[in-house]
Amino acid sequence: MNLADKLTGRSGYGQYYSRLKMTLVRPAAQVSSLAILTIFTVVFFLSFAIVPTFKTIATLKREIEDAENVEGKLRQKIHSLEQAETLFGQVSPNLDSLNQVLPAEPEFERLAWQLHWLVGKNQLVLVNGSFGEFEPDFIPVSLTVKGSYLAIKAFAADLNQIDRLIEVEELVISSKSLRSGTDALTANFKLKAFYLSSL
Repeated sequence: MNLADKLTGRSGYGQYYSRLKMTLVRPAAQVSSLAILTIFTVVFFLSFAIVPTFKTIATLKREIEDAENVEGKLRQKIHSLEQAETLFGQVSPNLDSLNQVLPAEPEFERLAWQLHWLVGKNQLVLVNGSFGEFEPDFIPVSLTVKGSYLAIKAFAADLNQIDRLIEVEELVISSKSLRSGTDALTANFKLKAFYLSSL
């Protein structure tokens, strides 16, 4: 390409530019350009504004569903706690009895008094009584009483009636001489009186 062509703008690039300029001036080209610009604008806003907004909406919807699930579970727990409170209110008057049956401490003085009272009630003679070394959840008791068979039997039955959980671990009844049914017998009791200090 010579210098004259370059100056007159008749080169390939110059001609292309001139044709493009003439094409863009036409109304149809301006409308097309505006349509393309509009499409690019819509795509831009979809990519950078609307899609993230939809993602945020979906995330918020998921969080709302999770919160509703948590709320439902909390309602169930509150209902369960209300039921437990109602049940506790029904059984709380009996807790004193339970604390006597299974006291938190050994309470061996009260136990000794109860055993002594039962011996007298059943018209037995207390020969010997002792407490062993306290275990974590019971007191071992050895007791020797003298009296008739029926009185010893009644005493053994009364051990289950007092307000203390007692297990008769062993009972040995003996007599030096058995001449009649009214002769005194000796009964050796090994007992366990339970308490709750291990809990």
